[in-house]
Amino acid sequence: MSAHTEAYRAEVSEIIQEAERKLAEKYDENVSLGKQSLIREFLDAVVSSGELTEINRKRIEENQDLKEWFQQPTPVDMDMESTEGEEDEEDEVFRDRTTFPEEKSEQTNDFIVEYIEQEWPDLNVTEPRQGHPQWRHNEKRYIIYRYSVDGVVCCPSEAPSKTVILHAQPVHISPKPARKTRTKSDDNLHGTISGTYSDGNPYQIDLRGKKFKELDELLCIL
Repeated sequence: MSAHTEAYRAEVSEIIQEAERKLAEKYDENVSLGKQSLIREFLDAVVSSGELTEINRKRIEENQDLKEWFQQPTPVDMDMESTEGEEDEEDEVFRDRTTFPEEKSEQTNDFIVEYIEQEWPDLNVTEPRQGHPQWRHNEKRYIIYRYSVDGVVCCPSEAPSKTVILHAQPVHISPKPARKTRTKSDDNLHGTISGTYSDGNPYQIDLRGKKFKELDELLCIL
């Protein structure tokens, strides 16, 4: 066999191997895309049924620990999506407003409670009574929690595993009932919420003047 023939066969063999490798990669890519398509269809159905919020769905798709199940966009794509989102995104409107009230007052808390009750009907807002784990003798507050977990209604007398606290001003008890004491403005916590992220880190955020999505992103973890 001549050297020319051997070189030709070697070249043909390399071409065939390269073609097989590309076909295998294309097959794996098609399988992956098909799998991702099925998962996205499933998430569409879960969101439509009300079992999952759109915010949580986005968090799932962008979770780096789940990247093998979803095709992650390249940095260039992410920048384009971010720019398009900023241009196309419209602020949510509630009670003819796009932000929470800015005043440190009871009316601001009332507005926040009304927003949650209307926009998050699967959550419950209540003022804890004495004896409740979230009750404080020196502070008026509200607790926000999911009304039911897996179909089981939460008992109001128990502290759910996930709660968000809507704070108000501290309650100063005067030893002389006839004499009224004023709450210092610095102690006023109206419009402030606190809780714990899924990683265990606590947070306390003043919602006054903030857009509604600031609260939505926190409520989705309940």
